Amino acid sequence: MYIQTYRDNKKYLIVLFVVLFLLILFVLMIPAKSEAMPVFSRKYNISCITCHAAFPRLNEFGEQFVSDNFRLPNWKDSTVETGDNMLALPDSVPLALRTQAFVQAREAETIDVSNGDTISADTDFQSPYLIKLLSSAPLSDHISYYFYAIFAEKGDNGSVIVEDAWFSHDDVFGSDISLMLGQFQVSDLMFPRETRLTFQDFMVYRMAGLTYDRGTIFGYTAGPVDLSLGLVNGNGISENHTINSPGYKRPDKV
Repeated sequence: MYIQTYRDNKKYLIVLFVVLFLLILFVLMIPAKSEAMPVFSRKYNISCITCHAAFPRLNEFGEQFVSDNFRLPNWKDSTVETGDNMLALPDSVPLALRTQAFVQAREAETIDVSNGDTISADTDFQSPYLIKLLSSAPLSDHISYYFYAIFAEKGDNGSVIVEDAWFSHDDVFGSDISLMLGQFQVSDLMFPRETRLTFQDFMVYRMAGLTYDRGTIFGYTAGPVDLSLGLVNGNGISENHTINSPGYKRPDKV
């Protein structure tokens, strides 16, 4: 038993060392000038560590950037002169890619619930685990937008899922009340899932259905206290029934 455990551990260590060596070699082969820059970093010519303490976690400056409606004071320096004081368009397409990859080495068994078969798994190369296309930019003095879509997640190639897609206004009718309208994560009001450092998700949010939904949120900052009031559909982002269709509220949804 001891010999078998030793051999298993040795096998896992060898796999990990090989993977680490390949990753280091890959990084060293990438030219410095070809390093991808997120859209905010490229727009303002700043480093990612300006806003992130440990990616994707935000530091104090990054949290202030979000509070300022995703912009810095000089945001108009990289916009196109349209002749319309109420419209500001970026001088380049604000796009960025985010990719994630993981490698796991462990003793595990998976049971197929349909037939009861047991499948053993020692290593799992989850690459790519996630590929996201992101876009965000200010559109006027008070309006910004944020959007991202997932092109592949957990090996599910060929599928495209839009998660965040919303507009925000930071001063509705000069009242200091902010407004977010569109599709967003309800859990962001408490603990944002996208900026967590752990590989595991916040399962309590997913089990309670407090993830993505469509609706609106009003926000107001009163000193050290942030107040938010929102209204959402309550059915997530997988269903969409037109309320003025003949089949609205019919059991068959036709």
